[in-house]
Amino acid sequence: MLAHNFKPAKHNIAGWYLSEKLDGTRAFWDGGISRGFRSSNVPYANTVKDIRYLNDSIATGLWSRSGKVIHAPDWWLDGLPPCFLDGELFIGRGRFQELRKVVATLEPGPGWDDVWLRVFDSPRPEVFAQEREIKIRSEYSFWIKGAHEWVVRTVLNHSFRRVKSSWKFEEVLLFLEKILLKRALDGSIEMGNVCLLRQEKLPLSYLKAMKRIEDRMEEIADEGGEGVVLRNPVGQWSPVRSHNLLKHKPW
Repeated sequence: MLAHNFKPAKHNIAGWYLSEKLDGTRAFWDGGISRGFRSSNVPYANTVKDIRYLNDSIATGLWSRSGKVIHAPDWWLDGLPPCFLDGELFIGRGRFQELRKVVATLEPGPGWDDVWLRVFDSPRPEVFAQEREIKIRSEYSFWIKGAHEWVVRTVLNHSFRRVKSSWKFEEVLLFLEKILLKRALDGSIEMGNVCLLRQEKLPLSYLKAMKRIEDRMEEIADEGGEGVVLRNPVGQWSPVRSHNLLKHKPW
């Protein structure tokens, strides 16, 4: 799910959710259902134009926005819950280039100690698996085909948690809070570098909501941040760019 630019004259964001736009790398966790498969056998993997590989790579369950395997270490992956997660890999403000070096390596190193997955949504497996074309900037594109049957079949073979088809963003947020809190309280589970990205509910008054957005934008800019993201409380995750998700930068 990708964001449109926020336009105050067009978008009424009263009552929406506000969060910081992180200077990180977008990442998708498939609940571990693809972990251990060859990437060429995973229908939503991008095996096009990857000159890093002489041989087929092994999926970790963690994927980049462009459908490439992210080679996180096993201890890091073991801390992620059995559900689909959409989020951002993040080290800290102003450390994007450092993060890129860590994430791009084929052999995960100690840099992963500082990498966190900041979660902001959980797609439904059947929606994520919809047939579609993914464009990689203006360079090339690849198609996701035949993923629905594979995902549904593979999910059934796992102890898996999923959102319901009727759930809107607010309900998905509660679902994620419960899952991550339960794992944090369960002493038998190693809690990994994963957390829910802080979401702030905006006032129901448009003018008050706009004032809060501008105040928060100023705070984030002063701290070296990038901007804000706005989410429709009754929106649902979509595999394409959506007006239920808006980004806003100070420049």
